[in-house]
Amino acid sequence: MSQDAGTISFTDTIRENTSRMLREMELQSPTHFQIYSDMYKEYLHMLDNVFGMLLLSEREFLDKMAGGADPGFLDRFGRSAGRTTDHVLAQLDGYGDILQWYAKARSQGMKAFDRYMHSMIGSYSEALRGASWWSAASGPAPGTAPGTPASPPSPSNYTGGA
Repeated sequence: MSQDAGTISFTDTIRENTSRMLREMELQSPTHFQIYSDMYKEYLHMLDNVFGMLLLSEREFLDKMAGGADPGFLDRFGRSAGRTTDHVLAQLDGYGDILQWYAKARSQGMKAFDRYMHSMIGSYSEALRGASWWSAASGPAPGTAPGTPASPPSPSNYTGGA
């Protein structure tokens, strides 16, 4: 509220409502992080299950083969599996790089928006300083009878507070 307990200020109203929303967003952040963490853990668990089932199926198949698998085949398979693993690890590194880039881009965007808002609020403040015509407390417009509501200046003489 403003200094006068009976007066409701426009800016105090906006500030209070904005603060309420920001507090709620802050309170919900841990829940949101936990949800994403749980989803990621479930994804990893699902992949582990899929590979575990594949391993059991392959082991059963290979155990039934007479004499076991060809050593040359196992060697080629091992090299192929190594290349696949290297490829997946490179993709994971790339994904980490993308996430870092994304976080940096979002942060830079927020900082740019903050600078823009500071500039716009400065311009808005300047306009309000020069726009006393809208306030009932500023009295009647020049040349009008007392008690007549103030009217906005015409575009030809309005300087926007400059």
